[in-house]
Amino acid sequence: MSDDSCIHCQNVVCPRQEALQCDGCQKWQHRTCNSGVPRDQYRQAVKDHAQLELKCVTCTETSFDIPKQLQEDSIADEYIGDIPEDDPTVHYQTIEEGSNRGFRRLQLHS
Repeated sequence: MSDDSCIHCQNVVCPRQEALQCDGCQKWQHRTCNSGVPRDQYRQAVKDHAQLELKCVTCTETSFDIPKQLQEDSIADEYIGDIPEDDPTVHYQTIEEGSNRGFRRLQLHS
């Protein structure tokens, strides 16, 4: 273990202790330090050489998963070219209840 301190209690995680590695930050946590993994599940995973999925509190609070369908349906940004330096300032006006659903809408002001 390169960083051998528990992300929960900051004590050293020794090789023979029951510990889990966060899938997000790759840091270690004692199983008994609020990991939510029961001892029997941990021991069965070790016996079966199976991986237990774990995200620490920090990674859980700071990450979110984007649904695959949303990723696939996302529109790629298109290059619209360079904006000329002598391009005039663009002005917009707000039209109250100007949208189809009755909300405000921005409209190019000529």
